[in-house]
Amino acid sequence: MHCLFEVPSTYQAPVDEDNSDKVTPMSNPLLDPVERMLLQSGLTRRDALRLSAAGLVLAVPGVAMAQQPAAPFNARKFKPGTVKPVKPTGEPIKVDMDKVRASLRNKGNFKFEGEELYYAIEVSGSDAARASVRVGKRQKARGTTYVPLAAQAVSHGFFAKSYPIDNKADTFINFKTLQPIKSDKFIKESGEERIYKVRYEPGNFSARVERTAKAEKKKAESRKFVRAVPETIHDAFSWLFELRMEPLKKGDVYYYFVYDGWKLSKLKVKVTGKGKATTPLGKFSTMKVDIEREVLNSRWPKGSKNKTEPKLTRRQKPYYFSTIHLTDDELRTPVRIYVTSSKADSELKLVKYVAP
Repeated sequence: MHCLFEVPSTYQAPVDEDNSDKVTPMSNPLLDPVERMLLQSGLTRRDALRLSAAGLVLAVPGVAMAQQPAAPFNARKFKPGTVKPVKPTGEPIKVDMDKVRASLRNKGNFKFEGEELYYAIEVSGSDAARASVRVGKRQKARGTTYVPLAAQAVSHGFFAKSYPIDNKADTFINFKTLQPIKSDKFIKESGEERIYKVRYEPGNFSARVERTAKAEKKKAESRKFVRAVPETIHDAFSWLFELRMEPLKKGDVYYYFVYDGWKLSKLKVKVTGKGKATTPLGKFSTMKVDIEREVLNSRWPKGSKNKTEPKLTRRQKPYYFSTIHLTDDELRTPVRIYVTSSKADSELKLVKYVAP
């Protein structure tokens, strides 16, 4: 774990909403490693399935591969391949922001200190990856109490030779609001290195971003800008911890705005009811949630100097993104997760767990 530090208050960067529609396989952190590899190589999905069957594997050091047989994949409960590229629509986004703010204020203190989650990841039905998320103990800096969170994924075996990966992410979560204070991502993939550093300022409706990219044998290039974000902003990890502190009753719907240094998204999370999930750790009674994702553009009103709720418009229509099984208990531990994309569908199963 790392200690929290902040960019000096004298930091200045040009305003840049960064609403470009240009996406390349090596620059988009939202693409999973398999999808990025496929896009870069031009492989078809059929070829991807063959490669997966040949033994593509990711692993986090120190986490043993589980030997228990995997539970059968139930296609009726999963909606793969639903992502379709669309043109920006410019439609206004309608969300009851007062309700979202009230939900955020009523969470209470963060309750997952010391938790560790380790997952086995299947891609298109084949074991392909391992990932870990570790939560540290609360710390204090500059009058703010926070909790550090670290995630990691490292490739090995066939994948390590064909597309080596060594990815790390650090997020620092405000102990009281559960919102991110800062988030750093360190991505190393197939000779390319990228760093995304985001400093969140929800009170100013902004996020300060620094992106650094370095190709093999090339000079690193950096870019700084400020992105307009909603006051209730989250990063790629913090929103899930907030969700886990909700009562989660069937039919409940929650909204989260997420920005990770690349795209601003609105997640619509609907509780669909109780379910069952099988992982290498056993069978669990769960609460299921379905997630829709909507990619947004954001701009401050003309003439304003930040510190104003930005105008949000639709960049990509909502689409089914994921289903998560959370244990039906106080901790709401995510034990099984389905994620869909345009190139490959993924499933995460909990293989090791250290309780808070």
